Amino acid sequence: MARSKDYIKQFFPRVSTGRIPLEAIRVCGGNIYRAIILCQLLFWAGKGKCRGSNQGLFYKSYADLEIETTINQRTIKRACAWMKAQGFLETKVKKVKGVRTTHWRLDFIKFRVFMKESQTNEDSNGL
Repeated sequence: MARSKDYIKQFFPRVSTGRIPLEAIRVCGGNIYRAIILCQLLFWAGKGKCRGSNQGLFYKSYADLEIETTINQRTIKRACAWMKAQGFLETKVKKVKGVRTTHWRLDFIKFRVFMKESQTNEDSNGL
């Protein structure tokens, strides 16, 4: 499995550590909060330890994401709802050490398709 930072570089090759790539902001419709959450999820995508049918899942609470990004949980939930509507983010609530915790999975194939479509729409709009 690729290291997690490789996922960010795979989709946004010009990114430098600690920065949100402009491509991520463009893909997210200009919404900086969505772009930050997307990059954070890409960062964690390679660190999941789930196996079997749950492979690719990693767990992270909304509170943890709030601490990591300084974005409030309500905004994080809206950004994630948008990503789910685009079809490349899946979440499940499962117990970890007896506590209900959100598990995340990014579908990289659907994400690539989404990126290509957003680029095509951007090109056709003359942006």
